[in-house]
Amino acid sequence: MSGLSGVQSVSAGGIHTCAATTVGQLYCWEYNDIGQLGDDTTTNKATPTLVSGVSGVQSVSAGSSHTCALVTGGLFYSWGANDARPRGDGTTPHSTTPKLLRCRSGAHNLSAGASQPRPATTAALLRSPRRYPPSHSVSGPHT
Repeated sequence: MSGLSGVQSVSAGGIHTCAATTVGQLYCWEYNDIGQLGDDTTTNKATPTLVSGVSGVQSVSAGSSHTCALVTGGLFYSWGANDARPRGDGTTPHSTTPKLLRCRSGAHNLSAGASQPRPATTAALLRSPRRYPPSHSVSGPHT
């Protein structure tokens, strides 16, 4: 990919792609109808575009129309579609910029799911071996 170097992880979503670099930056490109690129617009981008507002990115997961990034410290951000509340923050508006999720720290893996046939979901795997009830999970509604 022209202009993009030091990539440590890439995630291809339903209609967009994101890449985390070795210096903790995040770039996203392609379709952006609901803000899934995280650049505070809904304009499609043909080339990788820096996602501002997040640093220390360790990994990224692109869902069907939302995106999640795991950052240093085990916290993560989500943006894009939120009509089915995949961010797990209790809100429904879509977001064109990254939003820090209210969750327990210590996540070491995450996944942004698809929206069909069920609502989009987001899940984080915590380092702690302790199990938390669903009310403490960081995922969207389960149907």
